[in-house]
Amino acid sequence: MKHNTILIIGLAVLILLVGAAAYWPVINFSFFWEDPFDIGQVEGHTFPQLFLVSNSNSYYRPLALVILKLLKGGGPSYSPLPYHAFNVGSHLCAALLLFGAARYWFHSTGAAFSAAILFVLYPPGFEASARASSIYSLYVCLTIGALWLYAVGRERERRGLVALALLLSSIALLLHEN
Repeated sequence: MKHNTILIIGLAVLILLVGAAAYWPVINFSFFWEDPFDIGQVEGHTFPQLFLVSNSNSYYRPLALVILKLLKGGGPSYSPLPYHAFNVGSHLCAALLLFGAARYWFHSTGAAFSAAILFVLYPPGFEASARASSIYSLYVCLTIGALWLYAVGRERERRGLVALALLLSSIALLLHEN
């Protein structure tokens, strides 16, 4: 392996380790704020209905509701663990995507690593990852992925990558209307 590849893999592992250490307490958190209400919106709806049925909220987030239903499982009671694990995993995935995208955009491993570490430890990211019903981290994953794919596709004149970027951004809009 080249020295640069070993460095990049090592920094990626370090990002994951720092993130895991920072977010480990979240795994044991309970539900809070509006988590029970948000998760409860999936009750009594099939997966296709979550895309078609208006719920009590003033926003359209059907894919977020599908994910909440999948994480809830089939039973009448449910645990916050799968929600928190999903959110922490999504946040760490977003940090790794940011590391890769920033390396591509700025041609600097140091700047990319700094951006990824700051992103992992940024306090609002902690709140978004700690809320069981939050899908923001997955939204950020899709957004970073779309931006990176679009940049590569435009630079290399690869329409397939630009189309994939459009697909990711379209999926992100079904998670959150931002």
